[in-house]
Amino acid sequence: MKRIMFLALAMLLIGSVAYGHQISSDPAGNMTSQFPGVQIDVYAAAAVDAGDVVVWDVGASTGDNDAWVATTTTADTGLVAGVIWPNDIAAGNSGSMVIYGMAECDTAGGGIADDGLLCTTATAGAGDDCASTDGSGSYAASTAAAATSGQVKCFVQLK
Repeated sequence: MKRIMFLALAMLLIGSVAYGHQISSDPAGNMTSQFPGVQIDVYAAAAVDAGDVVVWDVGASTGDNDAWVATTTTADTGLVAGVIWPNDIAAGNSGSMVIYGMAECDTAGGGIADDGLLCTTATAGAGDDCASTDGSGSYAASTAAAATSGQVKCFVQLK
């Protein structure tokens, strides 16, 4: 009898842990439903907009070991932390950053192909086609073509 009780308790515990760690998404990529991806909370030293690509800003930390981010103007850097999404973050405040999954990425306007890889550019917070042919330094893939600056649906996958 003790074995049955122990087994039932173990199954209940495993089921509750598995349920609590579900990540759900809309396979159509619609961003109107529950957030389709993995996000973490970060602090922004300066204001960042939804869609901005950001890098870690260790210098902004006040010794509290919080995760701080900022935009970069270094093209094709491999130090990308993620993409700010779904809301803007005011200077000194915290908000969400996508590290894997669907978001909307700012573009610099150089022309991005459908399924094109995005890398950082000299334009703060914006991405564009990667200079490398092997995709090194890419942080996302566009899910639609974009010829002008603005935002494009993208799938964030840090490399």
